Amino acid sequence: MKTFEEKYVVKEYEKIKKFYRSRKMFCIYKDTLYIAESEADYLHASWFLKERRISLKKDDLMNKIVRGYLSYKNEIYFYAGYNFKISLEVEKIFFNHLNEMVAKLKLNKDTKFFGGIIKPKVGNKWIPKKKYKNTWKYFHLG
Repeated sequence: MKTFEEKYVVKEYEKIKKFYRSRKMFCIYKDTLYIAESEADYLHASWFLKERRISLKKDDLMNKIVRGYLSYKNEIYFYAGYNFKISLEVEKIFFNHLNEMVAKLKLNKDTKFFGGIIKPKVGNKWIPKKKYKNTWKYFHLG
């Protein structure tokens, strides 16, 4: 096994890498918010490997680390695990860091928030499991 792309059957086509470069990845690990370098053209797993949080043989933290990204459309997607799950625990961890995220990612009142993702067949659009309405007002942001 050489890469996460091989392990999890993810094809790193140029179209996918272009999408990766258009987003801003983040994760919350050990109660600390981390923001990836701009225009990173790789998976979260590859980022965690570079940061020595996981290895190809020991990657169980992928199921525990809350992670996600800010899209070029000003949308936040967050989840945990290779199955992109959303749970009350994932939501609690994410929303506990929301004010910090607003500042570091320069989010605004137009930012939309989505939790979890339904992984489609190859080539189809990825759809969020949950949409959060009135997030800005509910969390008294800005």
